[in-house]
Amino acid sequence: MTYTKKIFAERLSQQIVLKYDIIRIARWAYDEFTLNCRDLEPGLKSEMMRIIAMEEGPEFEMTEQEIREFARSLSEDGSR
Repeated sequence: MTYTKKIFAERLSQQIVLKYDIIRIARWAYDEFTLNCRDLEPGLKSEMMRIIAMEEGPEFEMTEQEIREFARSLSEDGSR
């Protein structure tokens, strides 16, 4: 089964609802990547890396609102 942008966006949105914690969300995204790396929709890897990179420093961090918008845009992109 292909791991799509829409699936990642939905799961990312769920993670934000659980608790907004940059490190936790970045590590969750890394886990999602490693579990699904062979089945990623084209273009999804780079999008996932944007979330994973948040752990690397403040220059990569997104606010809660930015992550919500990012997830929404991924979901919309995945619906086309």
